[in-house]
Amino acid sequence: MSMQVRRTEILITGGAGFIGTNLANALEHAGANVMIADALIDEHGGNSFHLKQFSPKAKFLQVAVESGHADFTAMVRQADIIYHLAGQSHHWASLEDPFSDLQHNCKSTLALLDTCRQHNPKARIIFTSTRQVYGTPVRLPVDETHPLQAVDVNGIHKLTAEQYLRLYHNLFGIPVTITRLTNTYGPGMRISDDKQSFLGHWIRQALQGKPFDVWGGHQLRDFTFVNDVVKALIALADIKSESVGIFNIGGKEVFRLSDIAALLTSLTGTQHRIIPFPEERRKIEIGDFYTDYSRLSHATGWQPETTMDAGMEQTLAYYNTNLSHYLQ
Repeated sequence: MSMQVRRTEILITGGAGFIGTNLANALEHAGANVMIADALIDEHGGNSFHLKQFSPKAKFLQVAVESGHADFTAMVRQADIIYHLAGQSHHWASLEDPFSDLQHNCKSTLALLDTCRQHNPKARIIFTSTRQVYGTPVRLPVDETHPLQAVDVNGIHKLTAEQYLRLYHNLFGIPVTITRLTNTYGPGMRISDDKQSFLGHWIRQALQGKPFDVWGGHQLRDFTFVNDVVKALIALADIKSESVGIFNIGGKEVFRLSDIAALLTSLTGTQHRIIPFPEERRKIEIGDFYTDYSRLSHATGWQPETTMDAGMEQTLAYYNTNLSHYLQ
């Protein structure tokens, strides 16, 4: 675990969401002083149940990053490191309501940066972007030099947020690290629908004894267990650089989606069916995608540790106990 975070003031935007909650608890265990800001927007993954998982020492503020709220500004002023996780991540929803996606991914990032510029330009920002900025791969595995050709509004807005971060680093010296995540899963993920991931929707259906549909099934993907993502994010707190660092965070193994579905059905006793990809969604389907995370490994020594079997078993055990808190 990183020594950099001990006795460090850390702010997590989107900290009551899936990754944010796991990150906050790991940072506290590592000795950091944690502040959490989250608007608790139903569709974005923030969950009030997660508030019960934080220690009494953690400071929580229900607020939108772009609100200009004085208490949020005070948190920014106090922070040594800011993990910026707040945002909207559903790709199809970004096409149905692009202006909401613009607000929650671009306006919020710009607002955070300008608050830092005015009140705390030395605060280190670690931003969680997405593999969607790469679009349809032209080569595999996808490394950080791959062309950026997002195929949906969400990917474009995440890429725009990256450019805001780069600009404020160049103009105002704000330290910035950008991570690009692939399919993250584990305890605390949104499972009420497919707005965070198709896997969450599959898990809910399976736990309720209902069959689930797999679109296509042939696509290759890597998946990252949330504990591994958290370890990567904390390891990045140790990186000192004069430039903007960009790092992929990827999974230990590569699977066809049909193999993941088969694993889930074997663990839960449910059924699934393989069906053609819906025509309206085909336009933003990127085909095979898996990540080259060697830059991160070389910089920090990080490697994904959790096998899909072990990660899925931990995830199902968590929801077998806590399912009622994730059905809305």
